[in-house]
Amino acid sequence: MPILLRALMLTCAAGIAPAEAPAVLLPNGDFEAHSDGLPEGWAWNGRDGAEVSWVADAGVGGSACIRIRTDQPGDDDAACSRELQLAPHSAYILRGKVKGTGIRPGATGGDAVGAGIATSMWMCDSTRCHGANKGLGDFDWTPFALDFATGPDGKITILCRLGRGGAVGEALFDDLTVEPNPDTERFEGRHFVLNLYRDEIAAATRAGVEQVIANTDLAYEAYAELTGRDLGEFQLSAWGPRLWDIGALGWSGNPILWVVRRDWLEQYWARPGFCPEVFLHELAHDYDYEPWVFEMHFGELFFYYACETRDLAIAEDGWRRGPAVRNRWIVRGKDGVPSVCAVILKAIELRDTIGWEPFRQTYRSYLKGMEHTPIDGAHLATSADGPTGGLRRELWRGSGDGELTSLTRSPRFAGPPDAVTELTRFEIPIDEEDHYGDRVSGFLCPDASGEYTLWLSSDDASELWLSTDADPANRRRIAWVEGYTAPRQVQRASQQSEPVHLEAGGRYYVEVLHVEGSGGDHLSVAWSADPADRIPEDRLKATETDWGKFELFCTRLAEFSGADLRQSFTPEELAVLKRAWSPRPPEPTQTPADIPAVVTSVGLTEAKWEAAQVGWQAPARDLLEGGFPLRSSERVHERGLYAHAPSRYVFDLGGGWGQLDAFYGLQSGNTGSVVFVVMGDGAELFRSERVTDAVERAVQVDVTGVRMLELVVEDGGDGRSGDWGIWFSPVLSR
Repeated sequence: MPILLRALMLTCAAGIAPAEAPAVLLPNGDFEAHSDGLPEGWAWNGRDGAEVSWVADAGVGGSACIRIRTDQPGDDDAACSRELQLAPHSAYILRGKVKGTGIRPGATGGDAVGAGIATSMWMCDSTRCHGANKGLGDFDWTPFALDFATGPDGKITILCRLGRGGAVGEALFDDLTVEPNPDTERFEGRHFVLNLYRDEIAAATRAGVEQVIANTDLAYEAYAELTGRDLGEFQLSAWGPRLWDIGALGWSGNPILWVVRRDWLEQYWARPGFCPEVFLHELAHDYDYEPWVFEMHFGELFFYYACETRDLAIAEDGWRRGPAVRNRWIVRGKDGVPSVCAVILKAIELRDTIGWEPFRQTYRSYLKGMEHTPIDGAHLATSADGPTGGLRRELWRGSGDGELTSLTRSPRFAGPPDAVTELTRFEIPIDEEDHYGDRVSGFLCPDASGEYTLWLSSDDASELWLSTDADPANRRRIAWVEGYTAPRQVQRASQQSEPVHLEAGGRYYVEVLHVEGSGGDHLSVAWSADPADRIPEDRLKATETDWGKFELFCTRLAEFSGADLRQSFTPEELAVLKRAWSPRPPEPTQTPADIPAVVTSVGLTEAKWEAAQVGWQAPARDLLEGGFPLRSSERVHERGLYAHAPSRYVFDLGGGWGQLDAFYGLQSGNTGSVVFVVMGDGAELFRSERVTDAVERAVQVDVTGVRMLELVVEDGGDGRSGDWGIWFSPVLSR
């Protein structure tokens, strides 16, 4: 008997059990198990006008499946979801099959997203998979797959979805599975975890990967040192998906998302001190302290601090290490304000004089006086006359999209909640789940009389209501959150109540309504009768605009250093900054035809347009998206129309204007090719040469008698890349 065969027989005879089947990470992904017409373990995240249903025999091979159908366009989607608990900071693959019928953009147009499977982490979506069916039109059962990674708690929500961006039609979903990604490996440092595909590891070398992990740990510690925000044992991670397109070089969060640069893997990872810029940049976003972020990229000052104090290196405009990294901001800030790189460069130059300590003190000052401690159970009660100890929390799943109206207008809100729990303090668990609304209610029981201030923080929106006594009918709204806040943080004036008088021994009905869309969720309420704990209104108001935050940063830095960063800018530059970081003015309501004849000239951006479209991002007047100014190679323009090719702006002149004066060219820093065209009542009045630079050119066009004026920018014939056309300072005159 051959030795191998005998060994096999002996193994069987010994009764050794066969290997266990791998655990099913996504239970009931085939939707066969059901009760009362619903797949077991799945929840509906529907919206008005959408139908989500379980179907017994329409799936693959006549099996059960789920169906989503909608004929009413909307910005959000209808979804069927299931929450999973997976391993933290780990890579997986989600697979499923989708069938579509008549899926198309709705009447509203827009960027319609077809049917697809998705996860709550970054809302990564199979409709963005490379080379895959995009989930629009009619298609038979089609396999979809996407790769994803979990965050620090391992929680993830799996979704089947349709309707986002105005899509309408019908989709069927079946055979969903989640499995560990077999082609990846996980690396872990003190503070940083990295999932990489095995061929990426080979390109970077294993030693190179381990070195980058160690360098990222150093950056993490440098950020904590500068800002005072020590996250302790908390770990951050990074993940570069391969199956789906993230639409950017990188996104901050946990995990950080990034596009893997093969040339960096091969050329730089093995070099001493190297840390990928994307990690340094996105890690800086993760260290942003929300009330004080006046420009989203100013956190690169943390980036520079880490490189300088830890002798880290980047690959940007050549190899840069330690203090030499400042070349990044010299190069990128050469065009001046309000490029945030120019602002960072001025801060670095000021640091040359005052050192880092005033910056450390400034950042640490942000942490003081803004964090509150939730009300403890000894001062809370679930009934008007019962014992103290807690509050009642009612939760409705599938009824939250980040807006309170998604809860209050939902018919389900009038019915019984999906879950009822008791809280032992006025706070819910952090990052518990997605897409829900809840109500926390009970009674405040002060043990001392006084004028109390209450504070509310949440993610997403919430409202705090307090009664004058134990009767809910006498409640009034005293604080609210629009959007979201950091946990336990007071960032806006609306989060702080006016002082309210409470008597010792009294019971006051209190209620919070709260909704959560996706991402991290939290809710907390605090109080104090000490006037010293009340946050000054001017301080809170300052954090409500980016300009206010910038001024507060400069003021604090001046308090600790005696040097004012604002003095590094000219008055003209500060004016540009203020305009860029202040709330946008309301959209004009008058067309040029509506403007009285006594007005002899008007800036075209001060008038209402009839129609507008651009080839990238959205139509904009006077400022680019993100608050950046319109800039030629010669100067910054206060007025202008952003016109990335192909673009078209239409204005009703009513035949009452005589001349159009403007400048035209590319936005500074772009190298596309475009052609500028002026049309009047369908006739071409002006056509430029092919423009390939940011040099501004003047144009005068006779528009006498013209009723409809069109400003058009065409692609120069080589694709749309870099085609950031601008109509600078367009003015109409009689």
